[in-house]
Amino acid sequence: MVQSFDYGESGKLPVPGTPIKMSATPGTIRTPSPRLGEHNQEIYGDRLGFSQEKLAKLKQDGTI
Repeated sequence: MVQSFDYGESGKLPVPGTPIKMSATPGTIRTPSPRLGEHNQEIYGDRLGFSQEKLAKLKQDGTI
């Protein structure tokens, strides 16, 4: 039920596994949860189309 993932500077940390086990589709956790702000560029920039300047302003203001 418990898996370990390497979180870089935090080291290996235990995370809960998938509670439901099915034979045909067992389900797995392949990656650790994202760090705070890890996907900001992908979401705000690539998907929502925010400019680099707007992203920088949001970071400076503490919004993201």
